[in-house]
Amino acid sequence: MVELNIPNRGRQLKAFADDTVSSMSACGFDASLVHYLVADLVELKSQDYRATIKSSIKLTLRALLNLYRSLEHTVSLHIPRVPGKAHIFFFSRKRIDQKELFNNIFNECGEPKIWIEPDRKKKQVSTLKHLGQFFKQLLTAFKVYRLIEVKYKKLYSAIYVVTQYRILGEFKATLEKKRLDEFAKSVTLFMDYVGLDSILRDQAKSARIPTICVQHGMPLKLKEDDWSVSNVLLFYTAVDYWLVWGEIAKQRHVEATGIKSSQVYSLGYLNCSDKDVRLVGAPQYIQTETLLVCLSQRRWNVQNKKMIELGIAISKEKGVALLVKPHPSLNVRDYSLLGIADEELLVRNMELGEKSAVLGICYHSTLYYELLASGIKCLRYRDELFDEFPGLQDCVEDYGSAMKHFETLDSLDGHNEYMANAKGLLDRFYGPVMGVKNAYREFYDNLDGKKQPSNEEYSLSVLR
Repeated sequence: MVELNIPNRGRQLKAFADDTVSSMSACGFDASLVHYLVADLVELKSQDYRATIKSSIKLTLRALLNLYRSLEHTVSLHIPRVPGKAHIFFFSRKRIDQKELFNNIFNECGEPKIWIEPDRKKKQVSTLKHLGQFFKQLLTAFKVYRLIEVKYKKLYSAIYVVTQYRILGEFKATLEKKRLDEFAKSVTLFMDYVGLDSILRDQAKSARIPTICVQHGMPLKLKEDDWSVSNVLLFYTAVDYWLVWGEIAKQRHVEATGIKSSQVYSLGYLNCSDKDVRLVGAPQYIQTETLLVCLSQRRWNVQNKKMIELGIAISKEKGVALLVKPHPSLNVRDYSLLGIADEELLVRNMELGEKSAVLGICYHSTLYYELLASGIKCLRYRDELFDEFPGLQDCVEDYGSAMKHFETLDSLDGHNEYMANAKGLLDRFYGPVMGVKNAYREFYDNLDGKKQPSNEEYSLSVLR
């Protein structure tokens, strides 16, 4: 398992990415392209922990298959034309929940606007030529193998890097054929620091087109010894503006990126803007009958397992039903590792408004705030890693502390007092509620009149 409490972990991850980029540039790789690999390199290094021979072989075989399949296609980018210039929204991720979040902002932007996703176009090449390209890429992978400083899963990492490098090169060549300045009024990205997005970002900035990135997760407090991949990736952001949910997120993004406060706009969280509970005060009390455990990403499966064990113990003691909300990144293998034998416990699609008779337990998840916004009491699992979350101090560490908080739901007054205290947190985390949709529309409507920051106006990294 990865050792999380490594001093200056964030610095180590960033240094690894930067050093690998420098080494690859010095060994003949395109210097104008390799720096777009930083996000992939940070992710690979963060996952560089001991692996079994069996798992390493499986990962390597999967990487080889992905490399072979990727050579069958080329990157395609269709940009529909509209009269005049339009606001461009570019989405390159795979998760449905992230796409929904981004689409909500797209829907609030005024016309003209264009939604773009990269596509793959089938190549017409002979099998012999395809195999030749594959073995050529393998030779390149062995070149990277000698350069990349990872301790475990090294061959897998080298093949993955070469695959991404080739895809980035194809996308960059495709994008350079487009004239962004002829049709783009602005460019909004979901994650401007990942490969494809960062290429489009730089193309737009070179054409003096405003670039924007949106908040898509819970902001963490930046620490000197922070190991979080999310924080490290923020070191590479270089957009002109950030659109975040509330004041907590604004403060954290300014701390993590070095961007000026005037370039970060707190516009609210569209996914919660239509929840009546936030507008009418404390909800009607309903006796809790269901306990909902909300899982976090795979990198926190240790904490996920502890929350499940806690949930099982509480449900047995109180005689209530137990449900588990998996993180979108988890799969069947994770469920097995976490000890979830009965998949009927899983709640994949959840309308919070229909689940008002719930007590939630979360770790690192925005569901903590979404449950609160829906009038549902939610406890936060706390350990030595994340004890400084922006939020209420109703944290649970073990069975005893969880039962103590659980008992407060037997009191109507206790529940209403809890939700009243939660309102201040929600306002700080999610920003404005009334008129939140107009806030996004007004930002894009007024974008033409905003002064574009020069590249020198803020540092791209607080570690420099």
